[in-house]
Amino acid sequence: MESNGCFQHHDRHRYYSPNSCVVASLLLEDLPSGENPFQPQGGRRSDIRYTDVLQPRPWQKPFYWMAFIPTQHWYKTYNLPPIRTLDTLPMIHYSPEPGNEGFYINSQDPLRLFEEDIYRAVAALRNKFSLPCVLPFLPNALGYLALYKKKAQLIHALQEARDWFSVWLGALSYCLAMARTCQRDTEELNLKFGYPDWRRHAEQPDPNSFISNGIPIWYKWEEEEIDFVERHNLVGWGPRGTVAIADAPSPDLACVEGANQGGVDLPDWAKFFNHRKAKYLHIMATESSIARQRHENRTRDPPIRSAPVYEWWPKGDGLLEWERGPILAKCRIDTLYKYARHQRHYDPFFNEWDCSDEFNFENSYVLDGDSDSDDDSDDEERAPPKFPVKAANIQPSEPQAQHDPAPDLFHPPSPPPLMPSDVPPLSPDHLFNPVQAEVEEVFSKYYGFCPPALGTNFPDLSIPETTTEAFLRLLGLVKENLSSDPYFASAHYEIVCLFLLDLVIGVKSRAPALSDLEDSSLTPVQMRPRFKNIVQLNLQGQPSNPNCLNCGDVLYIFNFSCPSVPWKLATFSPTTALLVCRLPPEYTETSIVFHLVQHGIPFRVLHPIPHIRKPLTAPLTFTLPIRQWAHQFTKDNYESYVHHRTMILGQPHMQAALRRGGLVWRLAVGVMGISDVVKQPTLWGETFSPGVNLIEDTASAVELDLICGAYNCVTADGKKCALKSWWPLVRYYEKTECGENHGHWSARRESWYQE
Repeated sequence: MESNGCFQHHDRHRYYSPNSCVVASLLLEDLPSGENPFQPQGGRRSDIRYTDVLQPRPWQKPFYWMAFIPTQHWYKTYNLPPIRTLDTLPMIHYSPEPGNEGFYINSQDPLRLFEEDIYRAVAALRNKFSLPCVLPFLPNALGYLALYKKKAQLIHALQEARDWFSVWLGALSYCLAMARTCQRDTEELNLKFGYPDWRRHAEQPDPNSFISNGIPIWYKWEEEEIDFVERHNLVGWGPRGTVAIADAPSPDLACVEGANQGGVDLPDWAKFFNHRKAKYLHIMATESSIARQRHENRTRDPPIRSAPVYEWWPKGDGLLEWERGPILAKCRIDTLYKYARHQRHYDPFFNEWDCSDEFNFENSYVLDGDSDSDDDSDDEERAPPKFPVKAANIQPSEPQAQHDPAPDLFHPPSPPPLMPSDVPPLSPDHLFNPVQAEVEEVFSKYYGFCPPALGTNFPDLSIPETTTEAFLRLLGLVKENLSSDPYFASAHYEIVCLFLLDLVIGVKSRAPALSDLEDSSLTPVQMRPRFKNIVQLNLQGQPSNPNCLNCGDVLYIFNFSCPSVPWKLATFSPTTALLVCRLPPEYTETSIVFHLVQHGIPFRVLHPIPHIRKPLTAPLTFTLPIRQWAHQFTKDNYESYVHHRTMILGQPHMQAALRRGGLVWRLAVGVMGISDVVKQPTLWGETFSPGVNLIEDTASAVELDLICGAYNCVTADGKKCALKSWWPLVRYYEKTECGENHGHWSARRESWYQE
């Protein structure tokens, strides 16, 4: 159906759609970057359903595919394969087996096979063209393959799953549309592997792209947008007969009752209320006793859910032309609470609310949650009450119940309580396990583990027994405390082991993408906001400092577009650089640094080189203490070492020991604290400069050895010499072949340190 476009007002702004047939409720909040809204919360299955993903939202690259979700189920109109598989529900069987009585469907049912086919198609297209696409859970995650005691429960699960197939058909439509676009863009380049990298960072498409794909879109239509469309002569982007909308100043009419109507032109809303007021006497004279009782009841207690709500907006440059627009039923309550008490007016005779910034009614109604003061139109402390939320469909052919505001995908509502007999028993995998929570925290943050889409099949889950030791080492837990934990018998543990086999150990399996390093994963790390800010600096050609330990030849510097601090965050470890990308997007540079230093992760803080060197005295010089070859170290020697270590850490530049991470961080953090970790360089001792007008304090190799308690032990004739220490030396602890250094300080390392 061709549309001439339509308008709506939302949050005091005017929006226009050139191709929408209905006025859809807009959800203007962005989905949090780097998160998957389809993952379940609190160990339960996800509460997101088909109708929750239909409302228009701001365009975001990982969720662009949601715009392709059909707003009407295709199986209702297209009786062609494979969509006609969804036309009828599968055949339901009954199992009389003792202990497993219940209703089920065959695991080889065409519905199940169709699910596997559509998943393979979407995954193949997304992997081939590296499409940014955060996929939802599979339909079987809604439980239609489970065994149910009641047939009605299985039918309900099948109906929900059938609706969810429309979401996957939308993902398939997106992949096909993008594949065709990629083919057109690269057909003359003779590319062997997909399409050029520039396409991965493409910005939001223009409206013509959405219109050509049949996707209804909405955008602001105010003075700036109108001027842009007229200046560039963009035909089809605006309505016919575009009229500029100016921000009109407030008229001198305080309220309708006080307006001077003698020879003065009134605004449209004032004329409207005067016309309504003239009808009151006639209504009261002709209404029945029941109608009178109803409007008197509404006068005492005006309804806020069932009564229609209208907003008044300026229609032109002048002060007199106004338009009255209806508000969707699901947005009525939010609209009423958006205005102050004097800016809304209720008409008990016509059972309608009118709202505008221009109103100034003295005797207006007070709603629950209103402030005691009437001068609080912008009061931030007043917030609308929270009501239960449900899904909303934008199609007029499938109307939804009124008064239900739109859902929040990241804070889904709690489902109504069910009777215990109606809830199928949860398997051990669905129960909360603290070890599983630790696994998801550590492996996702440090190693990029990305859980697969719910319902994904794994054909081979055979895990070598030697993987358990590597799993515990990377997790940073002690095996003796976890030998009998039920987590190690769960499917989640087997999936994480497959991730270790693929990424860490290097044994390839047939498992789907479980690492966010792969574009085909659910949340690719390259789609994180900070990933594009990483600058790789090669230090191979630069002279090294012989007094300091070499940390690497490649430095990763974060060059943020809008920095909030004068220094730059850097690291020699690509694992740490990716960890910074995975941290919450609201973290500032300082928050990131304190997160790293709290977990013993190595990093660098590079300040601009100061123009004037601070007038400090000459720094101290240290040498390793010498002991005899057969010297027996005692408690007094250890106490002397602790005293010497404290003196070394007291130097002005020793914040470098904290930024070093690992074991030296653990030895220093108890003495120094972390409050000054980002302070300016003192230039007291050795420094590190990557040659880009940046510098930081660093610790020399001798200072690091002394912090670890190193001694030179030699024989009397000087022919034999050995290096002994109270703690493993940094030069050995930081080597890649060290099996206990995983880039952060874990519970396993702390247990070893305390022994």
